[in-house]
Amino acid sequence: MLRPPDLAGQGTTMIPYRTNLAVGHILQELNIPTNVVGVVLVDGQLVTDLNSLVSDGGTVELYPVFGGG
Repeated sequence: MLRPPDLAGQGTTMIPYRTNLAVGHILQELNIPTNVVGVVLVDGQLVTDLNSLVSDGGTVELYPVFGGG
């Protein structure tokens, strides 16, 4: 499951994808710039390395950069 930043707040978008791909590769194929992604979770775990692989049946959650003050 991928939640592209432009759909944030509008629910969840499920996109079936090949397995054993790096998170960064998935973002690239979906034309999602890495600079708009603030948080990446793979199977509910925070990922800071975009070379992390997504296994079969894995879930990827993307959240946009956000700020406040």
